[in-house]
Amino acid sequence: MILRVMDLSETRDLPRRGLTLLEVIVAMAIFLIALGAIVPLIQMGQLRALEIQVQSLALAKCQSKISEVMAGSELLSSQNDSTFPENTTTEDWRWSMQADATDVNNLWLVKVTVYRMMDSDKIEVSLTQMVFDPAFRGGPTLNTAAMAGGGG
Repeated sequence: MILRVMDLSETRDLPRRGLTLLEVIVAMAIFLIALGAIVPLIQMGQLRALEIQVQSLALAKCQSKISEVMAGSELLSSQNDSTFPENTTTEDWRWSMQADATDVNNLWLVKVTVYRMMDSDKIEVSLTQMVFDPAFRGGPTLNTAAMAGGGG
């Protein structure tokens, strides 16, 4: 077995086999700076996603309230700052309704606004729709006067 001794001039031509400590420190610094910039963006994205989720729930509540008005289970009159009966202790959903008569008989312009305070932000969604007065719509109705008078 023959051992060959290399002089220092031959080592310059060999490929490097590792990283220096300085290169590792610079790479870690770049990684940490990038991570510091990405984390707030992720948090902001999570907050926006939660806000969109709450807005879609508010829109569903608006649609539900307008459906109640159209069905006649909710009075067709303006109301302010009413609470939803299904509110939990952690949620405080509120709604308002503005009902304005139009030029057409028994046709109303109804605007329902649903809102909730989240931290310091107010999430609010409004929905406006033309509604025919359910009292004048055809179909079965409950006549309480006839029932009280003996059904005549």
